[in-house]
Amino acid sequence: TGLPNRFLCLDRLRQNIARSAASDGVLAVLVVAIARWSLIERSFGRTTADGLLAAVAKRLTAVIGGLDTAARLGEARFAVLAGNLSTADDAARIAQVLLDQLKQPVAVAGREIAVGGTGGIAVYPADGETAETLVAHAEAALDRLPASQESGYQFYTSAMHTASSDRLLLEQQLIAAVERNEFLLLYQPQISFASSRIVGMEALIRWRHPELGMVPPAEFIPLAEETGAIVQIGEWVLDTACRELQRWFAAGVAPLRLAINISGRQYNDANLVPGIRGMLEATGFPPHLLELELTESVIMEDVIDAARRLGDLHALGINLAVDDFGTGYSSLSYLKRFPIRSLKVDRSFVRDIAHNQSSAAIARAIIAFGSALGLKVIAEGVESHDQYDILRSSGCDELQGY
Repeated sequence: TGLPNRFLCLDRLRQNIARSAASDGVLAVLVVAIARWSLIERSFGRTTADGLLAAVAKRLTAVIGGLDTAARLGEARFAVLAGNLSTADDAARIAQVLLDQLKQPVAVAGREIAVGGTGGIAVYPADGETAETLVAHAEAALDRLPASQESGYQFYTSAMHTASSDRLLLEQQLIAAVERNEFLLLYQPQISFASSRIVGMEALIRWRHPELGMVPPAEFIPLAEETGAIVQIGEWVLDTACRELQRWFAAGVAPLRLAINISGRQYNDANLVPGIRGMLEATGFPPHLLELELTESVIMEDVIDAARRLGDLHALGINLAVDDFGTGYSSLSYLKRFPIRSLKVDRSFVRDIAHNQSSAAIARAIIAFGSALGLKVIAEGVESHDQYDILRSSGCDELQGY
């Protein structure tokens, strides 16, 4: 990129801090990250990705001119040191200009690539008095933005430091949670509209923390995804659920379908197919009773790879379902190309189905669409008689509560 690296960035920031301290000026550190970087790198390759980084660096330096410093902190993350500011609001304006520039397509290797970016801002002296602290706090603000967000910025707050410390502690404890046997599985029934009988269940993981009590999945699953611990946790879920159900079957429970959600990180792990094959052999669980649930966004990241990977999973004799259908890409042509057995209507449509015509129309359309393709349709989050009646009259196959 031709930009200073992190080491030189910190050195220049120390010089800026000394000048700001002498003049009582306001100094801001803006850390900007290119959105969807891993997807861009996978889709276009390393050479094109490098060209994109160089183009973005050139665009950043053009925006800030010679008065401020731009640096590359690593991978797809840049820093801008903005000095001689009157107020913190000036930093917000600079951040917005930078992010607006990143929204513009970048021409690389004969093609135009649309990129976006998010930013975190830390201000001297309010958010820290050393170079290392300011950069760390700007990165903390950036990291607090949702992973799915493709544009926007936020300022650092002291609450983020507490949250980061708590998050780091939780991360360390999460890695050891499997060995300490702190996870447990709950099973959410799936009921047939035709027979009113339980025909399957989805295995749901919970973390029984020794000090915090039951930790909600919304708190630890994203963290497990980030750290990569989700792969080990996912393997534990598969093995434990299959072994538990085998014990139920041996005790006289009629065979039931077992649904297990596969995360994006787990799906992309090279050991997914061999690991599931080995697990089925070790547990003796009938493959036709296992259904793996994947979201549209995970499948559609790489369609060519998905055709191969899903084909390999299907060859094991297991079933595949699209979870949260209707909330992702909805590129419906993929349903013809992949060995999908079931669609799951997301509960965001089911929740308002009795009071919102749009939600009801979407749910009915998904049910009709799935039925026309010969797919089983399961509605998630069914909690009332009104929801039950509407879904049953629409021809839905199965329901699942929340």
